[in-house]
Amino acid sequence: MFVGRQTRVALTESVLTTYEQDILPLDGMEWIAAGVNRRWRHSYKYPSGSEIVLGGLDNITRVLSTAWDIVYINECIETMLESWETILSRMNRPGRRSRFGYLLADTNPGTPSHWLRERIDKNGKLIERTTPHQANPAMFDGENWTEVGQRYLDSLSRALTGTRRKRLFEGQWAQGEGAWFEAFDSAKHVDDVIAEYDPR
Repeated sequence: MFVGRQTRVALTESVLTTYEQDILPLDGMEWIAAGVNRRWRHSYKYPSGSEIVLGGLDNITRVLSTAWDIVYINECIETMLESWETILSRMNRPGRRSRFGYLLADTNPGTPSHWLRERIDKNGKLIERTTPHQANPAMFDGENWTEVGQRYLDSLSRALTGTRRKRLFEGQWAQGEGAWFEAFDSAKHVDDVIAEYDPR
């Protein structure tokens, strides 16, 4: 399995920290992370022989000549389309088990024109699974918000405004960067009818 993010530094400070501090201890496997600092770690090796290989996508040619059963990309909104397609070319290669070949990703929402959003909406090449804040068991116990969850939501509610609020609190793919008016809504403000050319 390959686990990546646009830069290795970002992967180290986010995914690997959560993996080592929160995930491995739940399974009693924290010893897998012993001996090597996260910053220099290249992989996690399991007793079964399975291995999680780590990498940044900022020099995507490093993945050429590799083959993967499963790839997970964190914060895919940062990933360039070229990187995504190059990783995709490393899946289902001859000699690999056909029952695998999964390319998975997670992300916070971004602009609606991002290549990731367009691939989900227009050509059906990607399947989207929306994960609300309630999906985090540390935040929501199945019936009510936990104390930690409520505190986190309250802080988001107070701190975020405009596009950041829409994306990080409400989970919407919202236009923002470079937009003159944040209230722009293509359903309301775009007319498909082109009037006769009128120079001004």
